[in-house]
Formats: sequence, structure tokens, C-alpha cells
Amino acid sequence: MLDSLEPRGGQYTVWDDELPGFGVRVTRAGTISFVLDYITRSSIRHRQTIGRYGAITVDQARDEAMKILGQVAAGLDPLDIKRKAREGQTIREFAAEYLAHAKGYKKPASIRADTYALDAVIVKKQDSRRLDAVTREDVARLHRSLQARPHQANRILATFSHLYTVAAAWGRVPEGFNPCRHVAKFQETKRKRFLDTDELARLGETLVALEPDHPYEVRVVRLLLLTGCRLNEILSFAWADVDLEHAVRRLRDAKAGPRDVPLGAAAIDVLQPLARESEWVIPSRSRKGRHLVNLSTFWHRDVITAAELPGVPLA
Repeated sequence: MLDSLEPRGGQYTVWDDELPGFGVRVTRAGTISFVLDYITRSSIRHRQTIGRYGAITVDQARDEAMKILGQVAAGLDPLDIKRKAREGQTIREFAAEYLAHAKGYKKPASIRADTYALDAVIVKKQDSRRLDAVTREDVARLHRSLQARPHQANRILATFSHLYTVAAAWGRVPEGFNPCRHVAKFQETKRKRFLDTDELARLGETLVALEPDHPYEVRVVRLLLLTGCRLNEILSFAWADVDLEHAVRRLRDAKAGPRDVPLGAAAIDVLQPLARESEWVIPSRSRKGRHLVNLSTFWHRDVITAAELPGVPLA
């Protein structure tokens, strides 16, 4: 059918009957190119040229048109994506875009973990580097700098790697480009460590001594000891999920699914007198309206040393 299209006095377009916005443009000279019209969420109408007939087939052009429409449906602007790819987007710029996209399908706990990995570690160390200029050695160096905390280092590496998977899917870096690939993860050894009576006493004394300067961090440790919840479940503890009357805490975003966690008398004693200065039980000092996201520094620098508990993991 396309071979039968003849040049006219001026340029014209023939639209596809099946895929809205998809068609071919025929120039005065008879050149036939595949095009796609679409409207972004900002109500901006664009026409994007997909390729010239002959260089690509109708099926290839239709597949590419469907990919572009998928990006539009996700709230992206494909022409802006192409422009940024040409200009060389920075790690900081793409990290912000990645997080905004992730909020549409990831759980809140995963978003918090990704935000910490990107904002506090990856962007902080790479910042204005171009997305396509980061090397495997850059990633390996960042990973090695976190070797004191192998579990955290490996999670951050995984987040960085997925960021590049998304960047390649969106055309921001060449297909298959991922400097995180082949960076070896640290070995993670899970160890059970039970505190004896003397160690528990030293931990209790240390928490009392640290509480005036670190009230929120101490609160986390006490709730970990008293509830059996995971660390992230304590950090994301919202007052709206606390029912002191019935002694339960509702976990809406738990790894194993929503559930109620019974609160013992000791946990109630920790929570009952607290002033609700934020929507979070463990608010962040540095980020208004957010909760605390990391306790590693406090645990390893302050608690472990003062309580003489070498090798004891936080959770």
C-alpha cells in the first residue's frame, strides 16, 4: 500500500486505521516517513518522526509508536527524553526523574530505600556526572567505600543498577549500557547474636545516657527490642497506625503483607507519654515532614562503642 503513495503538490499525511496518531508523511519529493502524533499530560501536542520507510518496516514503526505511546501514558515526554539523551543528562537529573516514576508502582518502603540510596549516597558522590560517563570503576569505588556495611552497600548497588536499566529502557543511555554490571557484591553473612544479661544491662545504660542527645534514635532501638518488627517497619511508624487503646500497631506496608502487631505493656510505656510533634513516631530532624531513614551511624558509632557490643548487628 505504501509503495502506491504518490507525491502531490505539497506534503501530506495518511493516518493508520488501527493505531491512533500513527501515520506516514509523504513529502513533495515522494519521501515516505513514519510519524506519530500524541498529546502529553501537560496538554502539549507533538509530532515525532519515527523513521523513513524502507529503512524500517511498517511493523517496526508500529512497534516503536506503541513504545512511545507507553511512555506518554506513564507521564513522560518522549521528545524531551530524546533531547536529554543528546545533551547528556546528569545523575542528579535522572535520579529525580527515576524516583518520580518509581512512586507510581513501588511500595512506600521501597521508595524510601531508593530515596536514601540515591540522594544520600549515589547523587552525593556522583552529582553532576553525566549518566553515560559513569564507569564501572566509578561504581566499584563507590561500592568499596561502603564495605564496612556490606548489606547496605549491596542494596545501594542494586538500586544504582536498576536506575541504569530504566535509563536504557527510556533511551537515555545506549542499550545494554550499565556500569554496575560485573561489580561484585560483598558477601553477606547472617549471624545470630544473643545478648547476655550483662550486655543487655550495658545496652540499657547506654540508651539512657544517649537519650538526651538522640531521643529518636534511642526510641527506635527500644521499639526494635520490644516489638519484633523490622527496622524499616519501626522507622516508618506513623501515629495514624497506632491504636494504644487496643495495644496494636497496624502495618499497612509490611513485606509479608498488611498485618496488626500486638504492642506489649513495655512498648505502650515507650509510646504513651510521647508528644505527637509529627505524623511520624520517629521524625527526621533534618527533613521536615519525613521520618528517620537510617540508624547505622548512630548504632555503630555511639551504641556499639559505648555499650561494648562488638559485632552486634542493629537488626
